[in-house]
Amino acid sequence: MPLDQVLNRGAFDLDRVLELEPDFLDGHHDHHHNDHVTSFSLRTEKPLDPRKFLPWVQMITQRFGIDILRMKGILSFKDDNDRFVVQAVHMLLEGDHQRPWKR
Repeated sequence: MPLDQVLNRGAFDLDRVLELEPDFLDGHHDHHHNDHVTSFSLRTEKPLDPRKFLPWVQMITQRFGIDILRMKGILSFKDDNDRFVVQAVHMLLEGDHQRPWKR
């Protein structure tokens, strides 16, 4: 797809937003926080075994996906020189190798 069809499309037009919501920049927006939304992270210094991790993360997204707002990670797999990037929204999970790790 040509970049000019994606970039500089004016999808966010501040003047248009201010026309519809004059107090948009005031910083006092009526919104509510949900105390039931939490987050956590997992971290390890050792590379992961993809034969264990991939089935586990698939099970997590299938079993708890309705409650997962967002999941993302950059992983190092054993015997793999490339970064593996994983992300999920609810039950939609995707992952792929990206660029090599910087040494």
